[in-house]
Amino acid sequence: MASVDDRQSLSIMDAEIEDDPYKPEPELVLSPETHSTNPIQWLAHQIKKVMPRRLFARSILIIVAPVVITQCIVTYIFFERHWDTVTRRLSESVAGDIALIIELYENYPEMRNLQEIAIQTTNLSISIDEDQKLPTAENASFFSVLDRTLRDELTRRVDKPFWFDTTRYP
Repeated sequence: MASVDDRQSLSIMDAEIEDDPYKPEPELVLSPETHSTNPIQWLAHQIKKVMPRRLFARSILIIVAPVVITQCIVTYIFFERHWDTVTRRLSESVAGDIALIIELYENYPEMRNLQEIAIQTTNLSISIDEDQKLPTAENASFFSVLDRTLRDELTRRVDKPFWFDTTRYP
């Protein structure tokens, strides 16, 4: 049976356990507005609060974080370069098809069913309007890179004024 002295010694031991090294530190509420501390110190404190305290978690973070960051950077660079290459090549192809249609129209005036041929063979919706003004309004396109690349290729291959709209389909 436990005596009164044993109960007192237990409560003293419980008080000593309160200094547990794994117990999280009490949070200090620091903000750059309310304290005259340096904002860099405040940021360092915020980062320290979210960083792991155990050695295993820190070592995993040291190994995994650089790998993940490197993979993200390499993936972004690869896809950005791939997107630019595909856009440029497709724009070259479309500009070549349009240049061919213009050459056929100018050199073979008897071929007046050129619109139907263009739709059937190249799937391009074209309109041949002689002595008409081209529209001046440009639609805001989500694919501005595509528009710019296509405009550059058409300027290089076609010596005539042109207008295109990539925001609608046929």
